[in-house]
Amino acid sequence: YDGRGALGDLTMYEPPSGGFDQRTILTEEELKIEQLCDEERYHSLYNNEVEESMYH
Repeated sequence: YDGRGALGDLTMYEPPSGGFDQRTILTEEELKIEQLCDEERYHSLYNNEVEESMYH
C-alpha cells in the first residue's frame, strides 16, 4: 500500500518555527528524571572513564 496519497498535508505534524522544546510539557519529576538520564548518557564525555576505572 502506498500511503503517500493519504499524507498530502503534514503541517499539523511539523514542529513549531522555533523548534520543539520538550521541557515545556514535562512535569518537575519528569524533568528531574531527564536530567539524571542526561548525566548518565553523557557521563563519558565529561569524565575519563579509563582513569576512573583505575581508582575504583
